[in-house]
Amino acid sequence: MSVVEEFDQIVKYEREHDLISFLSSLSKENKVSIVNSKKDFQHYWEYSWKESTHAGHVIRSSDEPKGTDKQKEILALAMFVCDNLKGFTNEWSNSRFISKSNLDKILPWYIPSWFDKFINEITRDGWTVYQLDYFDLVYLESKGYCKLSTEIIVNKIPQAIYLLDERKRYYKPERLLDLPITLENHIWLLFENESGIHWSDTYVSYENHSEGYTWQKAFQFCLDKGRIDRKMLLKSALLATNRNFNKNSSGWFAGLFIFLNPSKEELFELNPELLSVLNSPHSKVVNMALKFVKLIVASPNYDHLEFVENASFLLTSQTKSVAASVMMIFDKIATKREDLRTRVCLASCQVFIQQDPDLQLRAAKLIDKHASECFQNIQEELDIYGNELMFDAKKILERFVRVADPELDSSEVIDTNASGQPINSLISIPHIDSFEDLVYLASQAFDNNEPFHFDMLPMALLKFREESFIHSELLEPAFQRAFKTLTNDWNSRIGFLDHLLAVFFINFGQIVLKDTKGNNGSLAQMYLSYIKKDKQLARDSEWYSPRIINIGDWNASDNSPAYFLFKKKLQYVLNKLEVNDSTPLLSTPTHLPCWVDPMVLIDRIKYYQERSIKVDENDLQMALARCLLSVENVQDYALKQLSGEMLSLVCYLFGDGLGNTSNLNYPRAWQVAALTRKGDVSIENLAFFRTDLKYYVESYEWQVRVTSQKGQQWDSSISKMMPYTYDQKNLRLNRFYYEGRKTWKSILLNATKLKSSTFDGYPYYTCFELKPTWMSSEANDVFRLFSAIPNNPEHFLISLMSRLYRWPTMSGEGDKRVAIRTLEFALNTMEYYPKAFYDFLGMSFLASDKTVRSIAGEIWIVAVNRGQIDNVWIGKAIAKMMHLDFTPMKRFLDEAQTLYIVSSSHKNKMNELLVSCVKELPDDPIRNLKALLMLLIETVEPNSSFCKDVQMINKLEAWKKVKSLSPTINKILML
Repeated sequence: MSVVEEFDQIVKYEREHDLISFLSSLSKENKVSIVNSKKDFQHYWEYSWKESTHAGHVIRSSDEPKGTDKQKEILALAMFVCDNLKGFTNEWSNSRFISKSNLDKILPWYIPSWFDKFINEITRDGWTVYQLDYFDLVYLESKGYCKLSTEIIVNKIPQAIYLLDERKRYYKPERLLDLPITLENHIWLLFENESGIHWSDTYVSYENHSEGYTWQKAFQFCLDKGRIDRKMLLKSALLATNRNFNKNSSGWFAGLFIFLNPSKEELFELNPELLSVLNSPHSKVVNMALKFVKLIVASPNYDHLEFVENASFLLTSQTKSVAASVMMIFDKIATKREDLRTRVCLASCQVFIQQDPDLQLRAAKLIDKHASECFQNIQEELDIYGNELMFDAKKILERFVRVADPELDSSEVIDTNASGQPINSLISIPHIDSFEDLVYLASQAFDNNEPFHFDMLPMALLKFREESFIHSELLEPAFQRAFKTLTNDWNSRIGFLDHLLAVFFINFGQIVLKDTKGNNGSLAQMYLSYIKKDKQLARDSEWYSPRIINIGDWNASDNSPAYFLFKKKLQYVLNKLEVNDSTPLLSTPTHLPCWVDPMVLIDRIKYYQERSIKVDENDLQMALARCLLSVENVQDYALKQLSGEMLSLVCYLFGDGLGNTSNLNYPRAWQVAALTRKGDVSIENLAFFRTDLKYYVESYEWQVRVTSQKGQQWDSSISKMMPYTYDQKNLRLNRFYYEGRKTWKSILLNATKLKSSTFDGYPYYTCFELKPTWMSSEANDVFRLFSAIPNNPEHFLISLMSRLYRWPTMSGEGDKRVAIRTLEFALNTMEYYPKAFYDFLGMSFLASDKTVRSIAGEIWIVAVNRGQIDNVWIGKAIAKMMHLDFTPMKRFLDEAQTLYIVSSSHKNKMNELLVSCVKELPDDPIRNLKALLMLLIETVEPNSSFCKDVQMINKLEAWKKVKSLSPTINKILML
């Protein structure tokens, strides 16, 4: 009989009494044979399955196991002796048979080389060998079978105060006294290493005690027995609160210290440790330390200076109770120690960095009470916090606060170029001067590294068309990147325009192959390979559709009109490349981020006129929309270089009248000029399409409304879905349609697949809309979409605010990213802000995303510095969002707290915004109205005249009926 056969008999007939002698007699080769036969014994671990039918469905469930527990135990012990660690732990049930009794049978004659690692293993989820408790492990170590790690001791020792008997738990703190090493060494490891002791008592009940028996009482039990040192326990508990443990663990040790109820004498001895706890990142722990300091701070022997030096930084704590406790102690110290008053008062000034009226008021009272002897020092210190001082605090400290000279406010830098940037202040976009430059550009153009790459690549291909055909092998890496952009999974950094550019570049490669008649073998092979792969994926998957297509068949997944202007431009470039037309595009930007130098545009148009080449109207419209309007002497230069309609068009864009409007070749370009031009839009001079332009001038209104919606819900009483109606709040934006617009508007909204021809003859600006149900990669395109209309983004902004802020909470991460990119474009690019942007900014202040609100605040600060902001309009927008409690006012208040303290100018402008907001709020008080009114008070300089018109006074008087608002409103009316 072979070894495996003999082992099979032992397992089959559960001959447990023969197992140990069998295993101890095995040679190394025999052990390998046992391990190799594991599959023959696998059925013992499996379950029998049974099938039943219920409601027409077959249900398969487990029944009795095929192997008995005794058979599994024999298998587990055999693998413990014969297998390696990986093999033994592959069958998770093996570990449950590794008990102290079983190990006592094996370890005296065989200790696996991996036993130490097995015993000390703690999984990522905290699992260990659960059959062995703390006392079992200490026993194994005492026998020399293993060496316990600190981690496993700390993991197991929380179980040491109870005993499990037939799955019942008994509270047995006396077990801690059984082994000397427990209280001499192991118990103190809990104070030095993070463990689960803070939750070991949670939801635990003991058979021999009803409740309240915890580790804290176990420590008290050991103290009562005289087995541990009280002073050491108190000190260790304090130090454990500041060992970078998690919040709950640190809080548990703070609770232990409180439970031990130290005396004043003990607190005096532990003062260094108490002061060190003040550095803990957890407010609960810091508050505990401050609570005990309060008990001894009045003692004449207490080192008050040391506390002031160690606790001053807590005055800037984000936890209000911490800062309040420190000031309470400071007040006691200043009352008792005259020599420390100056230091306490100067330290207390740090509170003014916090925009909390209660904390500032408490600090102001402390300073006013104790700072008589250090008047000048306090005055100089308060100069630093001048803008941060809140109304009540500043009123108490009037005698210390010096009136700042507005002319010396260094934070107020007015931008004299608010209406436009001079061309020499902008950075030029690098020129593509060689074919090598084109190769480098093509290798990165599909990664959305720079927004202008989308415009530069087509321009460079036109410029170096011949070199591209001759040396197409140098572009093969770029062609491969384009193919991967289309066929690989979507990259989070790229947008639909990157896919469109990849389609364009692949179509250009097809032109190259056609021109060279397939002589470029490697490029042709690449195309065949990727096209074959693309078709195969489409055949194999229902969700995959072919991606290597002609540009005419390309369509953004959301069908948004804005993309098709870019598609039309690239189609125009492909046509030029096919017929070897190298005339430059008019709309290629010349300066970052998207501007076209009008002088360069004039030179480009001149190039067309000298060769009698017809200008592409789509290209011309984009060029006019991108023109930098702050350039001087453009009309003089145009008069020397251009003629005919192009001359009139450029001159009109830069300020002159329309002139003759008959027989125009580019009517839509004139409309773009009218909406882009320097100065006001002159509809009166454009009578032949004035109804079109009416759509863009004062063309929208919005409000929050409630609509009745229908839905279905489960009625458990009748076990059936039943219809119900509910009210839903949303933001409604109305556009003023002009005659005929509804017709083509319906085409844009309802078309399932749009082609460029759909847009022929339609207004350029009208196409800038995003209309997906869920925003996905549009955020990566936002900057490039805005870069096509930098002088007049109003229509696009209206479209976005209707889409992004329709609901109180933004629809998803895609919407948040689009809002962020929109605000970033405004911050970095817009030369002036249209009215629609002020609405968008007001809505952004109340957005559900914190990053959106933060960038909105940054824009507001910069705009105030430039002297370029309509705070009245923004205030009205914020108030409109408050109607029907559409969004929480707290979102705006949290951001505004940090905005008005930037400078006195920002404080005045915030006051202007808040006054406008208050006047437009609903007659019924909204949530957080008191906080808004308190912020309004803070933006009013003391002793200054606060203008209150009849509308505002009537609003405030109406709100006074609410008892909680009355004191705050009275304070406003008294300003």
